[in-house]
Amino acid sequence: TQQKYMEEWKMNCREKWGTRILAAKAGPTISKPCDRCWIGAPAWRCADCFGQRVTCRLCCRHIHENLPYHRVEKWNGKFFEKAALWQTGIKLYAGHGGGICPQSVFPARDLAAEDVAIDELPLDEDNLDGAIWEEIDEDESQGKDRDQPLPGLHHRLDSEGNPFLRIVHTNGFHQIPIVWCSCSNQEESHDLQLLDLKLYPCSSVNIRTAFSFQVLDDIRSCNLDLHASYYQYSLRLRRMTSAVFPSYMPNLVAELRRASRQWRNLKLRKWFGKTSKANLTRGELAIFCASCPQVGMNLPNGWQDEIKKKPYLYRGTLAADGNMTADHVRQKSDGQDVWLTNGEGFMTNKDQYRSHLSAALEMKQTTTCHRYRAMEHSSSSRTGLDVTGLGTHACARHGCFAPGSAVDFQKGERQMNIDWSLCEAMKTTGMDQLPEVLHIYDINCQYHIHLRSRIEGNPYLDLDDKVKLIKAIGLFHVHAHQETCLYQYATNYVPGAGVVDGEILETLWALLNRISRSGRTASLAHRTELLDDHMGDSNHKKLVNIVLTTIKKYTRAQEGILVSQTYLSDMESIVVDQDLPLDDWRKEIEMAEKSRQLNIETMNCMLPRITKAASMKEVQTSLLWKDFNNVELAGEDDGATDWLVDGIQIEGIQHELQQHVRRLGAKPSKEKKIVLEQKRKRLLNRIKNFHLVGSRFLTAEKVQEHSQRGVIIREEDGNISDAELPDAPVAIASDVENSRLVFPSTIDAALLPTIGALQAREYQLREARANEALEGVRETVSLLSFQYASQKKKSKAKTQITKSWDDIKQINQNVSYHRRIYNQNHRAMKKIKPGSVRMYPYLTQEDCNMSAAITELNGPGQSKAQLAWFWTEAGNLGADDAPLAARSGLVGRDRIRECELLA
Repeated sequence: TQQKYMEEWKMNCREKWGTRILAAKAGPTISKPCDRCWIGAPAWRCADCFGQRVTCRLCCRHIHENLPYHRVEKWNGKFFEKAALWQTGIKLYAGHGGGICPQSVFPARDLAAEDVAIDELPLDEDNLDGAIWEEIDEDESQGKDRDQPLPGLHHRLDSEGNPFLRIVHTNGFHQIPIVWCSCSNQEESHDLQLLDLKLYPCSSVNIRTAFSFQVLDDIRSCNLDLHASYYQYSLRLRRMTSAVFPSYMPNLVAELRRASRQWRNLKLRKWFGKTSKANLTRGELAIFCASCPQVGMNLPNGWQDEIKKKPYLYRGTLAADGNMTADHVRQKSDGQDVWLTNGEGFMTNKDQYRSHLSAALEMKQTTTCHRYRAMEHSSSSRTGLDVTGLGTHACARHGCFAPGSAVDFQKGERQMNIDWSLCEAMKTTGMDQLPEVLHIYDINCQYHIHLRSRIEGNPYLDLDDKVKLIKAIGLFHVHAHQETCLYQYATNYVPGAGVVDGEILETLWALLNRISRSGRTASLAHRTELLDDHMGDSNHKKLVNIVLTTIKKYTRAQEGILVSQTYLSDMESIVVDQDLPLDDWRKEIEMAEKSRQLNIETMNCMLPRITKAASMKEVQTSLLWKDFNNVELAGEDDGATDWLVDGIQIEGIQHELQQHVRRLGAKPSKEKKIVLEQKRKRLLNRIKNFHLVGSRFLTAEKVQEHSQRGVIIREEDGNISDAELPDAPVAIASDVENSRLVFPSTIDAALLPTIGALQAREYQLREARANEALEGVRETVSLLSFQYASQKKKSKAKTQITKSWDDIKQINQNVSYHRRIYNQNHRAMKKIKPGSVRMYPYLTQEDCNMSAAITELNGPGQSKAQLAWFWTEAGNLGADDAPLAARSGLVGRDRIRECELLA
């Protein structure tokens, strides 16, 4: 184990290895000459070469003639101190592939005995005769002693008059003299001579700094894989140059950014063979998915003839989504920036896109899906941002970004933004030449209503009418829509869609968001190049792994087919045994799938056909109708239903007032006391009137007797602990909110024989009220779980956290209210029918806890967690005493689910 490795190292290796590493810092043996030439004194050592060999200056120079970026050290008599290779005589020679120019004015000398003797001189006098120090700015000196050069100071010319060139390599900054080519026929400029040496000049004239090709590749690699910014990489270079004085090293963030942008663009053009082409078309510097059908790319000849045999094989799949994290802060210099790409990659052409937006009209439409409110925020803007988000298309199966389809949002996620992205994606991917394209989008139930009208009304949009767009919604977002959207748009119910969730862009956003922080303050042009590079790298990874990925998916699909066939055959056998119309169901579904494209509402045949439990108003209406026709009650008892409904409503008001008193505390203010007494007075009048009417049905004696029995049933306030309400007053039985209402269920049927019919009426009304209370519990518990997961956990500021807790407490009060109402009706029904507790058990505080599946996504132990009883489904659908969940419509979500329940 790792612990044993560490323990063994600590006990046996730490001191021994440390001593050995320290021994390597020891100096050379003075009496021995250099073991390479056997002439000079060994004093030079390279920190980057293999081994710990110490040589003389002559040998160190010969060894590093082709390794000019190594770090060397020199023995000063006490320790090895940092030195530079130029001090050994190393120079860069341009114009001849790194060789010495034959026409050089200052040809390099062959080191002889006199050069070896220089090795005995102090380091500060070594090869510095005639060297010119570069002047530094006053703010760089920071008012310190100018006689002592700063650690970051470098030379401008060497003793032979050759200029020093600052080279940025992967291991830091280097100062090396450069000898330019002096041939009479040399017409190449200095920048081209540097490129031949694999050095990228920082400018084209008066070149003082150059970047090695390796460091530019390393910057891009660190940005792609580690998501490092240029500032972070600059800090790394400064520390690698001088670990002791990194702040004195030159700050080249601007130069790094500029050279890296140029290098990225040059590499991109080289990869696509477009280095000499000035004007490029849309998506010409981007790759797409190798597996998705593309005409002229991967489709066989005569594929049009096989469409009828295999229609789904030649169907394209596109998923659209927006990312509101990839925003951009408005910059003062954005109008002056130079754009190196404009639509050639994955980001769309900014000029054409701007023209489209100016001509596009946002059609206001009434949302027909009342559960999903994303369109209501489409026009919202954010202060200080010129880009509020990013939208794009990708192939839904493999997750490859569509070239030229990435667009910026100016406000929210508007339809005009996605319209342009869709039309561009269809063109750049070649899907506009396919007969069908499965289009998956979060709000497709609303988006496609006026899509064709928007395209026809905009001269900048173009989408072939021959292409059949098959509408769908991803499986994650569809459950936030109304129930009909599930069967009309979920990919599970789209013929030929296969197993695709349609949420592939969510996984891509998670990776792209890691560089959003560095891109949001860059210029718009730089941000575009950055996003293009990361999208292209993502597509490249998909491309090189597509074979292995496809094999894994194929193997998984083969296993899934066996499981699905077994499951389906088992359910079909159950349906046959129950003598249910299996063939009729199958034909109905097949007809709905065939006509889905023309009338998507035909998919509503998949909706559950189980009647939900009647509401209290429905039960009241039914009972009043029976009163009117004298079906159950005779005589003058026709006002009993209204009286019972009024009493049940009064119970709800009592529970509300109990919560109000509990939260006022033991010492409320005078104003709050006045409001409280006013509420109590109104409630008391209603209770008196209720008992007065009740005397007609239950006799005045019974009402008087039972109303005096004050019983306080104490229940906790949902998920709010008593510790949060330390000064809550003690409940008093004489308070009106705790007074007892006399219902038919209060009186024993044996003592009043005529009460049976009234108890039956009360049971129906209380059952309906219990159903409504349970539905309230389900909704508030779901809302509580979502509020905790999406708001409280993501809140960063103190004000946001406080507001989130206030919202959670308010929802907790609603949970407590619905639970109290349910338990009140549970107790009354239990008195009338003791057997009702099986259908309507007592609702505990633990049953109303937040759902860990939402608050702790993929948390430990969730595979074994069980939902509360009111979430579960029926075991016997047709029985009269089936659990409440079956009769409240919580059973299966489609026709096949009914078969499983019947099992």
